[in-house]
Amino acid sequence: MENKANIDNGDIVLYTTKDIQRIFKVGITQSYYIMHAHGFPSFKINRTLYVEKSKLEHWIKNSTGREIML
Repeated sequence: MENKANIDNGDIVLYTTKDIQRIFKVGITQSYYIMHAHGFPSFKINRTLYVEKSKLEHWIKNSTGREIML
């Protein structure tokens, strides 16, 4: 499930830890580890972690071939 926010007349899609869990086919604990990984472009609003879709795509492209220790 995608969360959407409109900013400057453009759609920015934000993913939560549950979305990361679904995208990477990992458990909820692993999705939290990914969201907290060094260099991962997540941010927190109140107690909820988010990552912008375009920043996630960029991170994936730049992380190809690297191992993320969970």
